[in-house]
Amino acid sequence: MTGEALAIVSAAFYGLAGAAIARGGRTARADNGLFLSILVTAAGSLALWLLFGRRVLPDLPLQQAATAIILFLLSGVASMVLGRYGMYAASVRIGAIRTSLYRRLIPVFALPVGFLLLSELPDPAVYPGAVLILGGVLLSLTPRTPGTAARPDASRVSGHAIAVASAGAYALAYALRRLGLDLWPDPLLGTFLGAAAGALWFLGARMFRAARPSTRPGLLEDRGPWQWTAAVTLAAGQTLQFLALLETEVATVALLGSLDILFTVAIAGFLFRTEAPPGPRIALAVLVAFAGTAVIFH
Repeated sequence: MTGEALAIVSAAFYGLAGAAIARGGRTARADNGLFLSILVTAAGSLALWLLFGRRVLPDLPLQQAATAIILFLLSGVASMVLGRYGMYAASVRIGAIRTSLYRRLIPVFALPVGFLLLSELPDPAVYPGAVLILGGVLLSLTPRTPGTAARPDASRVSGHAIAVASAGAYALAYALRRLGLDLWPDPLLGTFLGAAAGALWFLGARMFRAARPSTRPGLLEDRGPWQWTAAVTLAAGQTLQFLALLETEVATVALLGSLDILFTVAIAGFLFRTEAPPGPRIALAVLVAFAGTAVIFH
């Protein structure tokens, strides 16, 4: 299978994961399988590292290796804790389709993050793409009927805010991982360390929570079919994305990966019917945001 095909299948898995998260949230009792998904990602990335990674540790100065490990761990907190938690929470509050649309903001947030942490100035052609993405997101927020506005709903408002914060966290995670890879160029090991950091974070938070143990739901409380579907497809999507990077250019993988929003629309809106199929306004917003992604990675 070519790298392009692997990237498209990866996007399909991410689309399926978003729909499964939204569906599982209807009956979830605790974290809707969030911790389960992190464990599955950690196991999958470790297996990939053992199969394809550099199992012989390089001869790096101790300070350089330690700095890289810290950066990988911090990237895991940003992506597995903040980013993935936001993805799960937003999918339940505002649906998989809108959450997937907000994920298009990741390359937009990557612009200031990349400048601040990596001193990278983007190509001038990137800015029109960012404007298109922002336009698509804003279009999705406009009232259905001109001159009207829906009654604010606290849960939905928080869902939009969480989705935006999740995109920012993912952008930060990419920059931190990039800094770590500059010191220790082993992406599979970095991914495993990040997932392990996320798992340890949630374990530590549970240990130090003030409530009594008997009143706290377990970290693996939600292990139904929808939670397992989300966990496995997120891990599969990430795995196939790495395999695609071995076969083709990063820009190609990033652009094809953004097709996940189209798969989310098809799966959540028409196949599973976990939410209403998108109307013309949301469909247009999706296409505008996707066009912006295409411009950025052209």
